[in-house]
Amino acid sequence: MLFVDDDPSILEVMTGWLESNGLDVTSAPDGGAAATLLEEGGRWDLLITDYMMPGMSGIALASKVRECCPDAGIILASGYTDGRVDPDQLATLGAGWLTKPYTLGVLLERSLEALHEDSPE
Repeated sequence: MLFVDDDPSILEVMTGWLESNGLDVTSAPDGGAAATLLEEGGRWDLLITDYMMPGMSGIALASKVRECCPDAGIILASGYTDGRVDPDQLATLGAGWLTKPYTLGVLLERSLEALHEDSPE
């Protein structure tokens, strides 16, 4: 899983929480750093990213991940969208949405759902 957020405290707490619950997490502090990891050959089965970040937005990052990892789950999250979320963009990317603030339990639940979405019943 790739977890991206430009807020250092969110990045640290959520990455630690997900790892403590058995998930393998790579974290990045912004979209540009995550894009660099992709260019270096990183591949993940799930992307959780902040929607609004300086530089590369979460949507732009999700598009890059979708190109290299077409089966990856994608979840975008934000608390400050100011009506800028385009539901058509989310649908095109097959992306889910989390509204901040979210609880650690909701993050874990949504992560596990996205990871197992295509698993046979």
